[in-house]
Amino acid sequence: MSNVIKKIKQIAYLCRHKSSDLRVKMMLYFVAIALTTIGFLVVILAWSGRIFNVRAQMASVMTNHLNNQVEKATEEITQYTAYGIELSRSISKTIDDVLEEYNIEFYQINNNPEVLETIQNRIYQDINTVIRLGGSSGAYAFVDSTINTAVPDSAHSKAGVYLKLANVTGDFVLNPEIAMYRGSSEIARKNGAKLHTLWNLEFNTNILPGYDEIMKESRNPGTDYYWTGIKSPAGASDSVLLLCVPIAGNRIRPYGLCGVDLNEKHFSLQFPATDTAYGSMVTVITPYYDSQIMIENGMTGNTEGTWLDKTQGLHVTEGKYFNAYGSTKEVYYGLSKELSVKTLNGRKWVVSVLIPREGCDAYIRSKQATFMVLILGFTLAMLSIALYLSNRFVKPILAELDRKEGEDMPADLKELFDSLTASVKTLTRAEYSVYEKYLEGYDISQIPDVLMISANTVKKHNKSIYKKLNVSSFDELSLYFNLFRRCNRIDDLRKM
Repeated sequence: MSNVIKKIKQIAYLCRHKSSDLRVKMMLYFVAIALTTIGFLVVILAWSGRIFNVRAQMASVMTNHLNNQVEKATEEITQYTAYGIELSRSISKTIDDVLEEYNIEFYQINNNPEVLETIQNRIYQDINTVIRLGGSSGAYAFVDSTINTAVPDSAHSKAGVYLKLANVTGDFVLNPEIAMYRGSSEIARKNGAKLHTLWNLEFNTNILPGYDEIMKESRNPGTDYYWTGIKSPAGASDSVLLLCVPIAGNRIRPYGLCGVDLNEKHFSLQFPATDTAYGSMVTVITPYYDSQIMIENGMTGNTEGTWLDKTQGLHVTEGKYFNAYGSTKEVYYGLSKELSVKTLNGRKWVVSVLIPREGCDAYIRSKQATFMVLILGFTLAMLSIALYLSNRFVKPILAELDRKEGEDMPADLKELFDSLTASVKTLTRAEYSVYEKYLEGYDISQIPDVLMISANTVKKHNKSIYKKLNVSSFDELSLYFNLFRRCNRIDDLRKM
């Protein structure tokens, strides 16, 4: 390697004394060598993943989209939680007013159709307003009482009103089409609401996780609410993310529960699939447990462009840039981030963005292959240019430097040697003693110790030596020494 560097230095010096055309060609040679080296380095770095990392670029896209989706989901959860808490307070006051009017205690409304009908009639408008203003797919409220305790399973049958939006759009609806899933059919008729084909009079709390737990003692609607994902609530045909807010009252136990639901269509409209260069990216909001996202217990956005199975969870395998989410049927790449949502059991919920693995892998292979072909092509082109210039110009110059002693020397090189030989004879004794050590291979820093003189004295002699020998630096002087050695004329630089 040191010999190669010395040859390049020699070539560079000789080029300064040749024609401008040769200097241009030699400059092209050096540039081609440099670009070839850079090209090989880029290939190595790209192959190792240190630069042009397709996976890192994909992870950046996923991260940005995930952050946007988490922000959007958090905003929705916060908004609907506020609606639910306000609904709870309003209904609590309504129940207190009804109890006062009838001069009864809460426990006395069981088997009391008139009082229960009055409560349902009055809370209907509050529930209807939440749907109209909030844009949720449904809203409900029920009390911990039933019209007839004699019917089978009456302990889990609760009177109330559950309204759902028939024309879910994900945005504000000026004239929403309201359907009653639970509640008095007479109240539905009076308010112009249609009955769902699966309508029933009362709620079945068996399908509501945590109902018995939350009804055991006094609850604060502002802190004791929770969200849960359930399948087909109130006889509906879809799954929902359900907000449950206790209706606090003037007794130890809550009056009942109220809240809103966000169904699959709502999520599909609010969280559409996003087209990317490597496939359709979908959003899911699910519980996270034991390294799995529980899709079967969560909600999914629009899944267009994928075959996402909503009936089973996906196991999460963490990766350097993004995770792999797999089941027995499918594998996705993506990222997850915890969603700030309160649940009854404290289980963590996450927002995840997923892209089918097949599309991602195909994109990675395509981009890597394209980049490698381009950079290798460029590198080989530069190498070809360097080899051409080397054969055409560099080798002849090196051949001149490698001529054996006794062969004819080019006129300009002979003139250069003779001039330098004559200049050496003009050095003073002190200057020559320093110069001679350089000729023997010593560096500038070694001269003070070798000759027992100060560094300032060495500096002074160097300045005079450079001037008399017509060189600009120690490096140029060393280059001359090397040229004389290669031509077997090093002794010409000594005083005889």
